[in-house]
Amino acid sequence: MHSTAVYTPTVDGFCRHLLFRYHDVVNDIFGLYKGINEQCLSDEFIDFFNLKYPLDLEQLTSICHSSNISIEASVPSNHKARGYNCSYGGRRHIFYKKQDPPSGQVNTVIHEMGELIDAEISPYFPDNINKSRKPLEKRADQFAAYVQAPSSLVLEWIKNYGLDVIGLKKYLNCSYATALIRMNEEQCKWKGAEEGLFKPFIGLLYEWPYWEESQNVEHHPRLQLKVFTKSKGFSFQLIKPEVNNLFFVDQTGGYSCPSRIKNAFARSREDALFQNVNLLYIETSLAVDVLVTTITWKRYPHNPPKVLIQIMPSEYRYLPQLAEIRGIPKRDFSWAVDQWLKDPQYQSINPPSQFTFSQINGTTENYC
Repeated sequence: MHSTAVYTPTVDGFCRHLLFRYHDVVNDIFGLYKGINEQCLSDEFIDFFNLKYPLDLEQLTSICHSSNISIEASVPSNHKARGYNCSYGGRRHIFYKKQDPPSGQVNTVIHEMGELIDAEISPYFPDNINKSRKPLEKRADQFAAYVQAPSSLVLEWIKNYGLDVIGLKKYLNCSYATALIRMNEEQCKWKGAEEGLFKPFIGLLYEWPYWEESQNVEHHPRLQLKVFTKSKGFSFQLIKPEVNNLFFVDQTGGYSCPSRIKNAFARSREDALFQNVNLLYIETSLAVDVLVTTITWKRYPHNPPKVLIQIMPSEYRYLPQLAEIRGIPKRDFSWAVDQWLKDPQYQSINPPSQFTFSQINGTTENYC
């Protein structure tokens, strides 16, 4: 009888696979290998381990155990880091937080696996020689995002459901931040606008730092702009520090900027659609729709919710369709301003810039 050996993929086997696959014959005398980026690395990882989606911790734990990598949920809940890894005496370990949501645990474990893989292959790839901590963390972050939200599945989602960030998050069991970033990255790759897939949009996600775990209702953590994305298709450039230089005016005279919108909705915990709002930025004026969604933290329901703001030119008509599907009401900015003024905590906050716009509703007004 002939015995049939069952091959179990391991992290070491994956590293050998990469070195074989990307070996540069031309540079063989120098022992160099072709460059490999995180997108390519993640695609190889997905195929090599035949990952099933949405990813769960059980799949990753199985890979770790087969690879002789111990994995423990033992990071203290009050620790700033989500997880870490260490290697000594030929043994490797990954640690993550038991208190984190499943999607966060999956992301952490993939991130730490990415660092272990990087340590094995980086000596062979000239592009990965830089050993400083920041580039390593950045590469591991990108690797985790690409593995958790692969290009093929993100593209499939957009084709079928458009720019539904919340739906994509649930579909792939990833974070809202990962869903928004990956959706924008895939949008920016597209050149075939004739296919009807490309929809220019700006996405803003506000969260409070996850390690601030206070449940004191009197002392809410401050929401911060966690993710800023801007696809192609706009006539202006915009960087994260200039987000609050965006200004919105509607036909009722209501006006706001992103920080005020965030404050109003963090207080009201409602969702809303603003249609045909005039977006003003430097010398640009553009009719846009603005969809605002609030997301309550399951562990800390009394703390301010996450706030997701999506901005899209009104001609595309997609955000109103998404709002209708979700049952989100249409409102005007005067409602948002009223909500903001009701809360003394936010009334004393001054936006970082002051704007003067001429001939809005036939008048000249100063807004800040």
